Amino acid sequence: MAAAADDAAHRAGRSSHYAGYVLRRVVAAARNIGDRPFVTRTLQVLRAALFAAILVYLVVRLTQVGWFEIIRAAPTSPWFYGFFVLRFLTLPLSELALYERIWSVSLVTRFPVFLRKRVYNFGVVGYSGEGFLTLWARRSLPLGDRAILAGVKDNNILSAFTSNVFTVVMLGGLALSGGLAVALSVLPNGAGAVFAAAGAVAALAALVIAVFARRILTMPIAAAKRLVPVHAARMALILILQGAGYAAAVPEAPLSAWAIILTVNVVVTRLPLIPNQDLAYLGAGLALAPALGASEAAVAAVLAAEAALAQAANAGLFVATSGLAGDEARSAPRSTGRSTGRSPGAGRGARNWLETAVTSLRATFARVSQRPSGDHSESHGAN
Repeated sequence: MAAAADDAAHRAGRSSHYAGYVLRRVVAAARNIGDRPFVTRTLQVLRAALFAAILVYLVVRLTQVGWFEIIRAAPTSPWFYGFFVLRFLTLPLSELALYERIWSVSLVTRFPVFLRKRVYNFGVVGYSGEGFLTLWARRSLPLGDRAILAGVKDNNILSAFTSNVFTVVMLGGLALSGGLAVALSVLPNGAGAVFAAAGAVAALAALVIAVFARRILTMPIAAAKRLVPVHAARMALILILQGAGYAAAVPEAPLSAWAIILTVNVVVTRLPLIPNQDLAYLGAGLALAPALGASEAAVAAVLAAEAALAQAANAGLFVATSGLAGDEARSAPRSTGRSTGRSPGAGRGARNWLETAVTSLRATFARVSQRPSGDHSESHGAN
């Protein structure tokens, strides 16, 4: 009996090891493909084309609804704007608290850093904020490269796990309530495949993270379990504030309508290559407007006002925190071993800054991967 149990445990261990090996090979292959110049240029072209397509669609759709009707239906409730401000600040505030626990450093006075990180992620392209945060931390915090990179990696894995679980739950709830059928009846052809793919990918990603958490996380599992509820509470609060703002602006719309809109928002945030999530969400919301049981102009006005507020906030904060970008550009020579004595500064725009960030991150990852596995001299902050 004991021998059979030992044999079963041995086979399970070998299966887990093999699965982990396959996962590492897949990740390495994807990374190698992504590093090829042709792939990089292709992705840049696709992002630009997608952004242009979104802008064209928004202009056409808003014109169809009627610009004057939208302006007349603009939200007048102060609660809408108050809920927007609270929702905008929820993400950077929660990330500040999370990174304080992950890195074991005080970040109370560094709130502008997390505001700028949000601007990069939502106003430029997803995950560009992580590059910014990494470069800022290397310049400004008493932590080594390994601790910084491990902290950013672990926090994003936990955030992805929680977001994917939310996506699956919300899509499932929408399907069971009949809301998904309503959405698909007005969305363009192929939307059903997008929703199905988003749900399947989210479920698979959450499962992979749950199964291989001990292999892919640097922090102890016990610490990770304490952080997941923070991510979940943040996401729930953001959805509640967003829904409350919509209900305050258009009280005649049924709650089921806003549930559909919020679920679409969650799905949009999980899609890759989206150059501006706020505008992409506006486009999806405008497509859904005719089926929401409320004035199409009122729904369009709320979504357009929200998108305009988001873009204005992103632009204003990008300028207000531009000094931080100069600081991070000056930190790049630390990882490349070269000293240029120059700083690109904020005036060169997001694209030049992102190129600097990617170059620095790749060099840093290379340095970390070349260190012996037993060297933990710089990993104290991750736990």
